[in-house]
Amino acid sequence: MSNHLRDDGRLPGVNSERAALAHSIPAAAARISLSRSRVYELINEGEIPVIKVGSRTLISEADLNAFLDRHRVETAPVADNGCNQRRSASEHGPPAPRSWQTGAG
Repeated sequence: MSNHLRDDGRLPGVNSERAALAHSIPAAAARISLSRSRVYELINEGEIPVIKVGSRTLISEADLNAFLDRHRVETAPVADNGCNQRRSASEHGPPAPRSWQTGAG
């Protein structure tokens, strides 16, 4: 088997669908759509833990997911106030003045 890399940087025969277990700082930043600088800030603030392997600094996929989960914003369901129901023209009341269209005041 050849050791030549494909255009995407992977070895031939490596399953491209398999998710990486850990990412470099730039790859982790791209993965969570933040700047590299912001990821370094989050690391320094203790928000994202890192893995050191020799001189490499990596962030695990699990830690990226945990970070995102901690910052998830739960939204309340939108109340149905009847705005989406069709009403007849007579229920809408008189039309609004159209002075904004003519420029007249």
